[in-house]
Amino acid sequence: MSASNNEIWNAAELITKWEANGLTYKLLEVPRIALDEDDDESNAHLLVGLDSGAVRRVDVLLDTAYGREISDLAAVRDAGETAPEDAAEILNGYLA
Repeated sequence: MSASNNEIWNAAELITKWEANGLTYKLLEVPRIALDEDDDESNAHLLVGLDSGAVRRVDVLLDTAYGREISDLAAVRDAGETAPEDAAEILNGYLA
């Protein structure tokens, strides 16, 4: 059974956040069990960007739940270039 968007957001755990490019980036991880019962798949990641006023300017930049594609490669690449090492490794894995 698939999870709803609310269930996914409620299950998301913050990995790290950082500020760059006039945005506050937040990288979150969604445990696979919150998405479905498929133990063969890895956890999903979400990347959101908030403008400096904490108003959502950039919506979801990366959402890998259910095999979704990255909609804005350049935005994810820009985030990855300024991200802390652990976050950069995750983001660059999606760009490879």
